[in-house]
Amino acid sequence: MTRGAPRKEFVVALISRQRGFFISVFALASLAATAGQCANFLAQTTAASGTIQTPGVTDNKNVSGAAPVSATSSSSVDSSSDQFARGSSYSSASAEAGAVHAYSSATGETFGVNCCTSGGGSASSTGQFSDLFFLSSSDIAAGTKATITATVYVDGAFLSDQSGVAWSGSEWWRASAYTGDTPFSVSGSRNGSAGGGFSESGASFGAYTITFGAFFGQNNLMQMTVETEAFASAGGPGLNFSSFATDLGDTFAWGGIQKVMVDGTEVTDFSALSADTGFDYRYAYVEPGSGAVPEPATWALMLTGFGLGGTMLRSRRVPRQQIA
Repeated sequence: MTRGAPRKEFVVALISRQRGFFISVFALASLAATAGQCANFLAQTTAASGTIQTPGVTDNKNVSGAAPVSATSSSSVDSSSDQFARGSSYSSASAEAGAVHAYSSATGETFGVNCCTSGGGSASSTGQFSDLFFLSSSDIAAGTKATITATVYVDGAFLSDQSGVAWSGSEWWRASAYTGDTPFSVSGSRNGSAGGGFSESGASFGAYTITFGAFFGQNNLMQMTVETEAFASAGGPGLNFSSFATDLGDTFAWGGIQKVMVDGTEVTDFSALSADTGFDYRYAYVEPGSGAVPEPATWALMLTGFGLGGTMLRSRRVPRQQIA
C-alpha cells in the first residue's frame, strides 16, 4: 500500500506497532483451528487519532468468536476560538460461517491561521473464520483428490469526503482465502491529496473464481480473511477537512462450489458439509434475515452489471443458505 500523506507519522506509528501482535494472534488461532478440527472465528480492530500537538489514545480490540467488535479513538486541541485541530477514527469487524466483515474510517479536521495545525486518524480492522468441510460422494473412494472451482465475493467501497487546500488520506483492503493447498488473495487501495487528486491501484470489488484441491472422505480446510485500513490527515491555513473510509461491511463471502472434477470427469453427486458449523459449502453464504435465493452464477451476472453501470455494490447479497 502506497502511503504518501504528509504529517501522518504521529498517527500511523500508533497503529503500526500493534500489527505484529495481531498477526501472531491470528496465525496461532488459525493453526489451532486446523489442528483441533473445529471452526474458529476472529475479529480485530485498531483505531488511533492525534493532532500535531497531542496524540490521541489508541484503542485496540481482539476477540475470538462470531460476535462483532469495534474500536474508536478521538483527539482534539482547541487552541482558541479561531484555531483547532481534531482527529478521529473508527473500525469494526466480525466473522461468521461463510463470511467476514470489516470497516475502517478516519477523519482529520483543522482550522488555523498557520501551517502548523494538523489533525488526523488511522484505523484498521480484520475479520477471519477458519472451518473444515467434509467432502464425500457415494461414487468416489475416500482419499481421492478432487479439483474444486468455487466463487467468492468481495462487496465493498471506498468512501471519502474532503474540503480545503491541505488534506490527504488513503484507503486499503485485502481479501484472502486459504484452502489447504492453494492461497488466494486480492487487494486494492486508493490515495488522495488536495494537491494530487485521487489514484487507485490493485484489484476491484466484485466476484472472483478460485480453484483448489480437496480430498474425498476427509476434512478439508477453508479459511477466509478480510482486512481494511483507512488514514486521513488535514492541516494548514484556513479550514481543512479530510475523511476516508474502507467499507467491506457488506462482506467478503463464500459464493458456492461451481464444479468438482476428478481425473477430468465432473462429479455432480457430492456433499461438502462442515460438521462444526453446519455450513454447506456447495452453496453461497446468505445474510441472516434474507429471503431471496439467487444462484452463484446469477451473482456473477449481477456484480458484472453493477460494475458496468458504474455503481458500487452497496446492497446486501442474498445467496442460498443461512446458519442459525
